[in-house]
Amino acid sequence: TPGTVRILASYERLFTPNIGAEARVGFAFNGGPKGNGPAFLPLHLEVRGKYWFGRDLFTRRGFRPFVNLGGGLGQVDAKLAVTIYDPTIPNKAQQTPQLDAYRKLGQGFISAGGGFMYAFAPNHGLVVNLNFMFMLPATGFVLEPSVGYQLSL
Repeated sequence: TPGTVRILASYERLFTPNIGAEARVGFAFNGGPKGNGPAFLPLHLEVRGKYWFGRDLFTRRGFRPFVNLGGGLGQVDAKLAVTIYDPTIPNKAQQTPQLDAYRKLGQGFISAGGGFMYAFAPNHGLVVNLNFMFMLPATGFVLEPSVGYQLSL
């Protein structure tokens, strides 16, 4: 089920023509209610290493694939509407109204993923990414797709 939505800003530094490190910071929306656990953590902090495939990628336009590995601080809450049936009621058609059930994952994570940049010019382009996140200490797996725009300074 869809979970929280994030707005992120990032900074990436290349150490070789293909290896870089990226820091991402942002804010998450649509967290669940506090309930019995800690309140929703809307902050997203992440550090990840990246490997860009290809030669002389940042000198020309075109397709730039990459893989990444990282981790950070963040929480993912997913909401699902559920219907609860009371087994003591003989007529199964009688039910309570739908309730919202939340699955709270995180507040830390390890991530691995990949994606690509399509550079419209050597210094800017569209970035598409898909991360697989393992949330800790409330464990679970999360798929984190993202789309953004990168500009080299």
